[in-house]
Amino acid sequence: TVLWIGLLAGLLIERLKRHPVATYVGRILGAVASLACVMSLVIVFYEFSVSEDIHRESRRIFSEVEFLENNTPPDSLIGITGGGTVAYFIADRTVVNLDGLVNSPEYFSLMQENRGAELLDKIGLDYVYGREYKLLNSAPYQSMLTGRMELILELSDVRYLYRYLPAGQ
Repeated sequence: TVLWIGLLAGLLIERLKRHPVATYVGRILGAVASLACVMSLVIVFYEFSVSEDIHRESRRIFSEVEFLENNTPPDSLIGITGGGTVAYFIADRTVVNLDGLVNSPEYFSLMQENRGAELLDKIGLDYVYGREYKLLNSAPYQSMLTGRMELILELSDVRYLYRYLPAGQ
């Protein structure tokens, strides 16, 4: 939006430069238009910052962080599908993104072969946190995690914390 406003203002200014009589009036109109655009952007950003949806999502994220910090010891390795936001705010714990796209080529390759749990065993994963349905009923997690999780606690009717059980336990 800002880029388009800038381009349009630039075009308008260039046109006004060609007409010396309109230059003074054009500058005043340009200043008023610029002020109106800035004010409208301020209003949009203010409305966005006080949005109830934003506050609800922030409360959800921080409640998850607090839940994990209260129910796992420091230095724990916690596997989370799509855990980027929680990972950013959690303290004294390491979040392993179970999605496989950002951890390592090795993990991604093992996931493609339906052997992702081998890497989770290798790194010593302690916990798995996430939506029950996604972890237990969707690929690749269903085959990768079935029989390797022990339910510890429930944060909500869909979000659960499990102890990760490496192979052989």
